[in-house]
Amino acid sequence: MCYFIVKIVKYKYMNKYTLLEHRGDRGGSNFLIKMGCFIFGKIQNMDIYYQRLDNDTREHNNKIYISPLFELTEEINNNKILNKTLVNPYAGMRGSSANVVELLKMDIITYFNNHYKNEFYNIMKKKALERKFELPWKDPKKIICIHVRLEDCAERADYDGRGSANYIKTLIEENTFCKYDRKISDSRSLDTQAPISSSKLERFITEFNEKYPEKEIYIITRCNDIPQWLYQLVKKYKVHISHKNND
Repeated sequence: MCYFIVKIVKYKYMNKYTLLEHRGDRGGSNFLIKMGCFIFGKIQNMDIYYQRLDNDTREHNNKIYISPLFELTEEINNNKILNKTLVNPYAGMRGSSANVVELLKMDIITYFNNHYKNEFYNIMKKKALERKFELPWKDPKKIICIHVRLEDCAERADYDGRGSANYIKTLIEENTFCKYDRKISDSRSLDTQAPISSSKLERFITEFNEKYPEKEIYIITRCNDIPQWLYQLVKKYKVHISHKNND
């Protein structure tokens, strides 16, 4: 029997609590893995705990978008020994979400929107008001934002990730994600982070300008110096760009 099923039975009947996973990298990865753990715990009717790692600068305790996950769970009692939701130690940040999709038989975004979106939004809005956080525009309906990941992967080339994506998709659809193997995933196509190519980004910008001439385009990224290829697009199409931490 698949190890995933054994693990679910163990969770369901032996332990009624679980822990939000932590990753030692960036905020987005931590949000994704924690979100999968959160929904997994909810649909299994578990008590959900988190642990603040004060000595870890990458814990992102103060990130506005992670704050709902802490507010809607309970800080761990050090006397408790908690199981984690990942069934495969090599599944990375996608493991907990894949478990949820297998259990629910639906995509995690739709489920989140139907059950938690409003609650998360209200918590984030409250945090933003407390911190007097302001966006650089007044009317969001007139803005198109494009996020370009640069800081830690600016030198990598864009690639076709469909081979790896289809491998993962097949595992989920066949309820066999417990067999996920990063080596197999990488052999189908490179499975990593990389910024979008300049040609693809330019295609999006021209398409948006044609379809939504009344809107302004903002490119949101994080880097010390804007790469030349991106600077040329910003200049050519007169789009806005925010790339510093305080932006």
